[in-house]
Amino acid sequence: MTKPKMKATGLLIAVFVSGVAVGGAGAALADRTEPEPAPRPSYAERLEDELGLTPDQRVFVEEAMTRYTRRVHDIEVSVRSIHDSIGRGTREEIMGILDERQQALYAEYNVGVDRRRADYRRKQDAKFYDSTTTDSTARR
Repeated sequence: MTKPKMKATGLLIAVFVSGVAVGGAGAALADRTEPEPAPRPSYAERLEDELGLTPDQRVFVEEAMTRYTRRVHDIEVSVRSIHDSIGRGTREEIMGILDERQQALYAEYNVGVDRRRADYRRKQDAKFYDSTTTDSTARR
């Protein structure tokens, strides 16, 4: 092997090894998880602190907030079909400007979006229609 080829081979090996090292360090850093922040106090808890609510007043505020969040959620549910219809129309518009390959990718992309949206809605529905929901759990 000639001297220039040996240098090139050595350089290639050095670049490869440094890439592995940097990749490994990056993966190690990415695996670190940040601690979750403390949950935000509920509205009733904040009013209790700010206004000095009595226990009965706090219970009343929690019940009022539960009714409020359920009403708001009911409104959100009632407009879902309109929201979904607008979304389908927008997707059709976008699909119209894409070539066949892009259309296939976009359709696949939307499957994931729809799955995440359905999961989110199921969680929201369960949270808001759970009879044990209180102000401190409904607002998280």
